[in-house]
Amino acid sequence: MRRIKLVVAYDGTGFDGWQRQPEWRTVQGVLEEALSAVLAEEVKVSGAGRTDAGCHARGQVASFATDAALPIHAFEPVLDQRLPYDLRVRSAAEVDTDFDARRSAIGRRYAYRLLREDDLLFARIAWNPRRPLHEPGLARAI
Repeated sequence: MRRIKLVVAYDGTGFDGWQRQPEWRTVQGVLEEALSAVLAEEVKVSGAGRTDAGCHARGQVASFATDAALPIHAFEPVLDQRLPYDLRVRSAAEVDTDFDARRSAIGRRYAYRLLREDDLLFARIAWNPRRPLHEPGLARAI
């Protein structure tokens, strides 16, 4: 049995969060469906963390076990052909069998983007509080 680590990126706008939920479109659910189809076996994915609906990620780590012989260098291109436009595999690596994305995580980094004014191009990835920002308070928060 092999253990595979994926680093994925997604635009969370069209997802109802990370965690698989019946009847909902989730990152974990879509990823498991694609992996199961490509590897011709049922795949259960573990994620380093769970995001809420509408949250985006550039480097979410996921892991799973497989008996499939697909070469590690083929995971990214093969999965990206099968995944929807808003979910991509950034990298794949074979890891020790005891690796688990959730239990092996040593840190997480979150970024929150604030806009000073409405910006149509950034509205999906940043928040405009629609009032003046308190600059000293923001500086202390960093």
